[in-house]
Amino acid sequence: MNSRERILAALAHREADRVPFDLGGTGATSMHLAAYQKLRRHLGLPPLPLRIEDVIQQLAVIDDDAHERLRTDARNVAPRSSAIHNLQFRDEGDYSVYDDEWGIGWRMPKQGGFYYDMYRHPLAAAERSVEAQSFYWPDAADPGRFLGLHERARAM
Repeated sequence: MNSRERILAALAHREADRVPFDLGGTGATSMHLAAYQKLRRHLGLPPLPLRIEDVIQQLAVIDDDAHERLRTDARNVAPRSSAIHNLQFRDEGDYSVYDDEWGIGWRMPKQGGFYYDMYRHPLAAAERSVEAQSFYWPDAADPGRFLGLHERARAM
């Protein structure tokens, strides 16, 4: 069975040649940058520049050589995430800080921080729906979120 057949069999509750394995196919199945570096060393894979899939959680993009070594069956093919789009990082004392496209402020301690925590929300003081209605809402249907998605899916 190939990966597609294996996953489709599992989803249909049919027996596959082995249990499908996913590492990094979604944010829920990915891993932190530090853990991914250790995994690469453990597998004897060469060091590569780390790429981030989700800044908030500090999730690594799993490289093809790791997928091949581990014989994973799933890959991440998703629209562009707010978690990586046009982020401008700045230093504020003991924290690395940025605001996402929704205007939410995120920060991570420079020393010992593993992920970003929300510390400021633009609607935190909103008490009426009219205040939320006047908020600038990013366009979830913006075609830029989907650029190249079809091609990536086909390549997988």
